[in-house]
Amino acid sequence: MQFISVTKCIKLDYPAPPDNNKTFRLNKADIAVFDRDLYKVYTDLEVLYQMADRLPNEHIGYQALFAANEMVNDLKNGELA
Repeated sequence: MQFISVTKCIKLDYPAPPDNNKTFRLNKADIAVFDRDLYKVYTDLEVLYQMADRLPNEHIGYQALFAANEMVNDLKNGELA
């Protein structure tokens, strides 16, 4: 299977134009699928962590950590919708 990758390198002080005939061998490539729902959960957890870390009131910080812990437990149990 052959793939062609087009890349562009812009360097203002580059002395010569790039060689379009230069080839490279790709030994490994990872393919990933972006999961928007999972990303939303990740950002929610990140916000809760930052709240727990930076809020001056320790009680609110502990509540944020508790909420994050509940979210992770629900994820592990498959209950988060």
